[in-house]
Amino acid sequence: MAQLRSGILPIRIETGPFCKLPVEERLCEMCNQGKVEDEFHFIMECPLYHQERQGMFEKTDIDGGAGGDRENFQLLFKTHWREVGAYLTAAWAKRRSTLFR
Repeated sequence: MAQLRSGILPIRIETGPFCKLPVEERLCEMCNQGKVEDEFHFIMECPLYHQERQGMFEKTDIDGGAGGDRENFQLLFKTHWREVGAYLTAAWAKRRSTLFR
């Protein structure tokens, strides 16, 4: 959670500058949606983490919907930071197992 909040979680939006990639080319390597992998995509949209996301929303009173929206994203951080933390732990474990099979 601290890495996400301080902007050092190693997702493409944060690692792209090391490769001199423009923002629009910092695409998610976990899905084929062609979207920039920023915090919103990682938490609310990427299909790889669908199960983890559903588990997070089941523990909150927020409707995650199909891809969620910016208001729900902000509300998660304001009122359900523990659930976001649990999601991050689960999603990051899934990411590692997908990348390093």
